[in-house]
Amino acid sequence: MRHRVPAVIANVSQDQRIPWLAYEPTFVQSLVMVPIRTLNPIGAIGTYWAAQQEPAPQDVKVLQALADTTAVAIEKVQVYSELEHRVEQRTIQLQITNQKLA
Repeated sequence: MRHRVPAVIANVSQDQRIPWLAYEPTFVQSLVMVPIRTLNPIGAIGTYWAAQQEPAPQDVKVLQALADTTAVAIEKVQVYSELEHRVEQRTIQLQITNQKLA
């Protein structure tokens, strides 16, 4: 994720990026991780396989599309939250102004 590109790992026990001891007791043999937001990643979405395999490029594209959609949804929630906060602040300002006018 530091490089902002998908990580495709066909064999988790042979890849230096993987903390093998964490995966050894699990079923995971292969994985793909893609960043949520490529410019400034805020997380990742992954797929795991119980068998060693090289995923198809289309699988990686679909997973990245899901991550991109997730990024858009998160950003929309953040924008909505910011707008809601601004409306609350303006409402308070209007109430104070109305009290002064009264």
